[in-house]
Amino acid sequence: MDQIFRNGFSTSNGRHISVSELHILRTYAGQLEGSYESCSHYIREGLRDQIARHLSYPEALVILDNGEKALPTFQWIAMFESSPVHTSDPDYSSRLRVCWFTEHMPNDLTETIQATVDKVDYEANAEDYDTMW
Repeated sequence: MDQIFRNGFSTSNGRHISVSELHILRTYAGQLEGSYESCSHYIREGLRDQIARHLSYPEALVILDNGEKALPTFQWIAMFESSPVHTSDPDYSSRLRVCWFTEHMPNDLTETIQATVDKVDYEANAEDYDTMW
């Protein structure tokens, strides 16, 4: 797991990003009744609030959802960080929360995370922040 946080990942345009936090949750944990399809509807409605409970900052968020009626079994929430996107100020960095789902827990976490990074336009979605605050 330490390798995920130390080595980082590369976006399709060559930007190096790192994972500063990673949460892997069971999508339907805490759901007491209902089918996966009906629960998925309510999970999607409250997804932004639920993600904010795990990663309260930043506002920048990408949710990758396959659009099927029932969400897959595992929910992933990651905080990615990199050099600034919108400024050249050396006191700034950038960050982006990303949420996605998988049906199975993979043997290789780095491969799964890299596949997700490949789907996200970091530059278009990340926000810059002052590291001195």
